[in-house]
Amino acid sequence: MFMALPLLYRVAAVLIALAVVAGGWMLYLRERNNFAEYKADVAAAVKAQQDKVNLITKQQNRITKKAEVSHEANLNTIRGTYQRLRDNSSGPMSAIPDTATNAAQATAYYVSVAPDLATRCAETTQQLVDLQDWINEQQQVNDGR
Repeated sequence: MFMALPLLYRVAAVLIALAVVAGGWMLYLRERNNFAEYKADVAAAVKAQQDKVNLITKQQNRITKKAEVSHEANLNTIRGTYQRLRDNSSGPMSAIPDTATNAAQATAYYVSVAPDLATRCAETTQQLVDLQDWINEQQQVNDGR
């Protein structure tokens, strides 16, 4: 059927077919280049995000190390303070009459337990304060401050 058409129509049909193929090829090349640019943009974004994550991780590790050192120093200060108070309060007692022996023994028990309880309470309080400080510093890193 194609051969039955006049030569001019056949040439026009071939030219149209070539134009369609060339247009399709140009679209393909353009989309391939666009995809290559997109892949390069994505790779750059991944690299930038990885660099940001590495920086934040380093900052958080630094904050954690600083918090650990600070916490240990605070605990040592608290323990030293309460040990000094305990040492200063353990001086010799005056003579106690026999009738007050039971009361003195009860008082001695509570006085000997109280410094340990006070020390533990102070350590727990300091631990909570240090944790709150650590959380606030970590949050500032996450917020980008």
